Amino acid sequence: MVFEQVNQPRSIFLPTFAGDFNKYSSELTLALTTHVRELWARAETLDANSNIADKVIKTAYIDDLAVGTAQIADLSVGTAKIAALAVTAAEIADATITTAKIGLLQVTDALIGSCAVGKLLAGSITSKIITLVITPTAGDVCIKCGKTDFGDNTAGFILGIDDSVAGDPAKFEIGDATNYMKWDGSALTIRGALNADDIDAGTLTSRTVQTAADGMRFVVSADDNEAHFFGDRGDTTIAELISLGRSASGDDFIIADIGSNDLSGSVFPMYVRGGASTLPTIAASAGGVGARAIYAYSTYDGATWTAAIYGAGFSTGVQGVASAVSGTRRGYGVYCAMADEDHAMAPICLQPSAGAGVPDWTAAKGCLWVTSAGVLYINTDGAATWAKVGAQ
Repeated sequence: MVFEQVNQPRSIFLPTFAGDFNKYSSELTLALTTHVRELWARAETLDANSNIADKVIKTAYIDDLAVGTAQIADLSVGTAKIAALAVTAAEIADATITTAKIGLLQVTDALIGSCAVGKLLAGSITSKIITLVITPTAGDVCIKCGKTDFGDNTAGFILGIDDSVAGDPAKFEIGDATNYMKWDGSALTIRGALNADDIDAGTLTSRTVQTAADGMRFVVSADDNEAHFFGDRGDTTIAELISLGRSASGDDFIIADIGSNDLSGSVFPMYVRGGASTLPTIAASAGGVGARAIYAYSTYDGATWTAAIYGAGFSTGVQGVASAVSGTRRGYGVYCAMADEDHAMAPICLQPSAGAGVPDWTAAKGCLWVTSAGVLYINTDGAATWAKVGAQ
């Protein structure tokens, strides 16, 4: 049988009659049925614009690598045409997703597995915790500026964990080689001027506190448990003038050591100024029987006299040394004694005057006066009457 092609929208081949009507009828029916089925299939496949309808061509009907970039029109494949998880890393060529392909705010926390920040230039971290975690022997973890490592004396700061020290201690250092504050994991060290109006501290143990390293200063020493005051001894030379808490000086045990062996000029080792009150400027009381409220001694080099207690009245009515025993108690206003009677000295020495004349001025009753000739006089009336004491 020979088929003829009919020029139709879709070609159809009809059988040619060759004398056998039954066979011709059967072949014609088959041809027409096949064509109708094809037309029906076309109706399901094409839309009103003769385009291929959705979901008609399945993946199984497309050869591998048959559809290339050239066969896909621009913007023709939308998000709705891509199944979830269908595009993996293997389907994305290197460097194909650029900034222009990523929309604003499209990359969220849920899409980031890990992030190494090496390009952060500026910005703020708001209400978040920065946790520094170290991997042993892998190096320090820290926040720093200016300094390159712990122990670096360059100006700046460093805060973090030092992996080079056993136990990986947390450390903090700020400042430079001269002025700094350092916490090494166990001790805090501060160097430089510390300006603090209010310091609420506990006990300072085994530490020396001083107002200056040298010069005029006050020192509470941890070495000897004493307080020392260094000042001008009278000739601009700085020397130790006062020591409080000193346990011994030579063979003597004392509490306070005031003065210096090399004081210069008219300097008083101890000067106490009284106020307007009538009370004593210095009041001393012995603690027990046989004790001395005030004990004074001096030295003599065989040529120069020294006075353990020296009293001088520099104006009228002023007493150089005054002493009294009050009430009915028995005692001595002034008591002087010699420790060794063989010494060529005396418990009391009245310095002679410059002249040999008899005193004729008004003085308090009982006052004593020694002339240059060594004659002793005593005032007997509180006026200008003086009498020679004994046979002289």
